[in-house]
Amino acid sequence: MTNARILLVEDDAVVAMVVEEMLIERGYDVLVTSNLDDALHDLDFGSFDAAVLDLHLRGDDGLPVAEGLSTRGIPFLFLTGSDTSGLKGRYASAPIVRKPFDRATLESAVAALLAAPTAP
Repeated sequence: MTNARILLVEDDAVVAMVVEEMLIERGYDVLVTSNLDDALHDLDFGSFDAAVLDLHLRGDDGLPVAEGLSTRGIPFLFLTGSDTSGLKGRYASAPIVRKPFDRATLESAVAALLAAPTAP
């Protein structure tokens, strides 16, 4: 789905720029935010087809954003270099793209999010 709106939550400015550019080149509309409060605000006031979420945001846990995405039925993946063994429950099966990542892996993971059927 091109023209899909993607929420990118990433606190590393270089990674955020690289991912944003990759997604824009694929035809996605991207909103970038770098911290927990802004991401939660964007969820309340924005409309998104999918999200790419860093697991750790400047000392904050990204799971409240994952919860907000899940509640709204917005598919997401974690983009992280962190240990994910602590992800339990509903997030244990969330797609994960590990940093460092390559373009093809990220593009394929985002495309899979958008192609997956949405929950009723």
